[in-house]
Amino acid sequence: MTSRALAARAALLGMLIAAGAVGASTAPHPATGHRSTRAAGSSRTSAAAGTACEQVAGNLIANCAFASGFQGWKPQAATSFEFEKATGNRAPGALEMVNEPASEAGAGTCAAVHGPGTYELAGYLRRLQGTGECLAFLEEHTSADCSGGATHFHEMVSTPLVPGAFTRVSGSAPLAADTGSVKAGFACYGEHDDDVSGVLVDDVVLRRTDGPAR
Repeated sequence: MTSRALAARAALLGMLIAAGAVGASTAPHPATGHRSTRAAGSSRTSAAAGTACEQVAGNLIANCAFASGFQGWKPQAATSFEFEKATGNRAPGALEMVNEPASEAGAGTCAAVHGPGTYELAGYLRRLQGTGECLAFLEEHTSADCSGGATHFHEMVSTPLVPGAFTRVSGSAPLAADTGSVKAGFACYGEHDDDVSGVLVDDVVLRRTDGPAR
């Protein structure tokens, strides 16, 4: 990864944390950042990777396949959204996120969670032009709707996207006992500061992996 990409990635993560930390003075403990690892290749993970997102047991993402739009998803940093109705990972329909120069393409959605445990976030991403990497992130909140300050931020391992194809980007993180919801999303960056390009997001799954699906 180039030094420019590293600097851009650090700037984006700073903006994500700052955006989630609004009102953090009312949170029970300060927001902290964690480097999280990619999910282990268990049989449960393999099954999820081969199943339509709507059919994955315990998936907490309401609009996971973008069949008719990007309802429930919000841009992160300097990103604009478009609905891609003709192209998708499994079926037509995807979220297209486009960055501005010196910014990164990012998208997130809020999901209520069911107590502490390890949660995996996975999605299929496709870069429309150029090269670059994407990462998954989870931002913890004590509220049930991601309101108030963020308490923890988890940055997953970056994954290079394969040109012309959807790539599975995923990672896992342990959530605190007082977490009621998470902002789950993806952030993508190019090799150069002035790269502007679209990235498609589709078939997103957020689920608990260390206990029974709910």
